[in-house]
Amino acid sequence: MKKLLLILSCATVLFACAKEVPKAQISVNKTTETVSPEGGSVTIAVTAVGSWPAAADKAGIQLSATAGEGNGSVTVTVPATKGFEDLSWTVTFTATSGSTTASAKVTISQTAVKPITEEDICNRMAHLRAKIPALDNCSGARRGCRSFRCIGNGR
Repeated sequence: MKKLLLILSCATVLFACAKEVPKAQISVNKTTETVSPEGGSVTIAVTAVGSWPAAADKAGIQLSATAGEGNGSVTVTVPATKGFEDLSWTVTFTATSGSTTASAKVTISQTAVKPITEEDICNRMAHLRAKIPALDNCSGARRGCRSFRCIGNGR
């Protein structure tokens, strides 16, 4: 009987002293962010239980850190673009603690370069004409901007 009590006591002490590993948890302070065609940086705050890697789904952006432990932050740098199509990346953070995992995603979008329209050119010509009187000789500046042939100066 004493042996049984001793075994039960030891088992109780061992189980009571065993440390429970917390479940993996992760969250980010934003889920989407948009940058201009000129590019820019986005800082993402990460709140986590466990270690986490950060990875982009495709090339084209830079991450200031590709891994962390617990809370931290990652700055995503998006370079300038000259393209006429919007771009998008997904950055995934995956926390691991013990045998559990959790993930959070942030979508980074970049707006395309806006093509210059005839109206943009007309507005710029009107602005320049106000500053440079010689541009009054440009036919496009006077006739609805359909042409920009300048007369009197060989252009």
